[in-house]
Amino acid sequence: MVAEGILLGPFTGGLNLASDPASVQDLDLTICQNMELDLDGALRNRYPFEDLTATMPGTGIMKLLGIYTAPAGANYLLGSNGNNSTYYFTGTGWVQITSSLAAAAMVQYKGKAWLIADPNTSQNGGSWDPVAGFAAVPGIPRGRTIETNKERLWVGPGVGVATNGARMTYSAVGAPTTWPDTPTTPGGGYFNVNDGDGQNIVNIIVYYSDILIFKERSTYRFTFNTDPGQGTLSRLSDTVGSAGQFATISYEGLIYVLFDDKVYSLTNYNFDRVSIKVPLVSSNPSLSLRDPYILSHWNDKLIVQYHSDTFVYSLRTQTWSTWVSSKVGTLGRVISLPASSFEPDRAYLMSNDVANYKLYRVSAEDAIVTETLDCRVRTKHYDYQSPGTFKKLAFWGADVISKVSVTGKVAPVVYAVPVTWGDIQHIHWGDLGTWGRLLDTVIDVTDTASISSTVGERKFIRYIKALRFRQVYFEVQFVTDGSFSQAPVKLFTLTTYVTDKQHVPWKVN
Repeated sequence: MVAEGILLGPFTGGLNLASDPASVQDLDLTICQNMELDLDGALRNRYPFEDLTATMPGTGIMKLLGIYTAPAGANYLLGSNGNNSTYYFTGTGWVQITSSLAAAAMVQYKGKAWLIADPNTSQNGGSWDPVAGFAAVPGIPRGRTIETNKERLWVGPGVGVATNGARMTYSAVGAPTTWPDTPTTPGGGYFNVNDGDGQNIVNIIVYYSDILIFKERSTYRFTFNTDPGQGTLSRLSDTVGSAGQFATISYEGLIYVLFDDKVYSLTNYNFDRVSIKVPLVSSNPSLSLRDPYILSHWNDKLIVQYHSDTFVYSLRTQTWSTWVSSKVGTLGRVISLPASSFEPDRAYLMSNDVANYKLYRVSAEDAIVTETLDCRVRTKHYDYQSPGTFKKLAFWGADVISKVSVTGKVAPVVYAVPVTWGDIQHIHWGDLGTWGRLLDTVIDVTDTASISSTVGERKFIRYIKALRFRQVYFEVQFVTDGSFSQAPVKLFTLTTYVTDKQHVPWKVN
């Protein structure tokens, strides 16, 4: 009997970690590392990170605050660190803004960057612009979240603040230096958000004309016309809050929230979970990080840092993947340049690992920047809709675009069976497998096809290996440096040539 060619893919479902590998949809993947679904249906490598090799001032990981845009259009990346200073980045190095403030958060208003001090310090916040420099504002509240809405600045305290943790404070109209603690307070004030529930205000975000207030385990909506004292506070959710200072973002009219081990979108004041296929887990939750929960956006992607692992959600294709970087280690907050800039596809990030004190940059296209990218995908466990038979694989292949070698792996799925001491009494210790699979042998087959072309033509890679199986999965790996000379690498589909071999012989197989 001639083996039948069966097409697997294109894998438009992306990563699926919520189900057993044998139960996910045929177009889902159980591993999708450093690859993401493109609009043509292929899986494409991610872009490499660039080490900017800029000397980092002071001590401790730089906390990236955001982008300040000057009236002439120049963009300045602002950050603060552990030596009580705040800086801006010139593109090649850091310049000190002030040595009296390690800013906890910033927002741009009236042509200036407004910086607030951390609540656990005695520092004063202030304003900055490249021409006038830094000016301290003693009355501006301390906190970890700041926004501007209806010509006022709004400040929330953040997690871990022992006093007034549920208090929202706002400035006078058009007067960001006038606050309730100053001698004259026309129009400045504050209100408490469900004070006494044991939850601090973590984030505030402007949503149309309203203000969304995210506490640790709940979310509120504040609406007012001209006088905040006459505003209305309503609760949107008593089950969804914010996981941390950088766990909420606003992007193209939608709000995205990282809470617990889930990611939500907020549309028309309703929360929808977008991480149904990918429950967030960490491979190393004890890793020493500055911020274990970070939600960023760049180039139509949500970048979710959950402890030591990076999950990426494509807003164009609504699919998930993971990023792994031996260069950066654990990613920190990603700060994108505004769409109005000359380089809207560029973003900055710091390593989140305290052992890696560097600034990095990522761009959509680059001819020079390189990074060793281990790009790999793994399929579900296929039984070819015939669970009651053993099948024979004649050969299989991958439809790819690649300028580098392509490694293919096929592995029959073998389930562990109980093993007694009598079963292993005549077997040498060195010949045993792991405690979970003492008598199992490795029966997967790995093969690599070398590609010498530098053009990046579309090719079909054939892997020849006869194999008997009941269930099987396939894995394809590219190792590329991400530059124009070795990228892009793309995987379109797999083709397998399979025939039935025999019916299963045992009661339980």
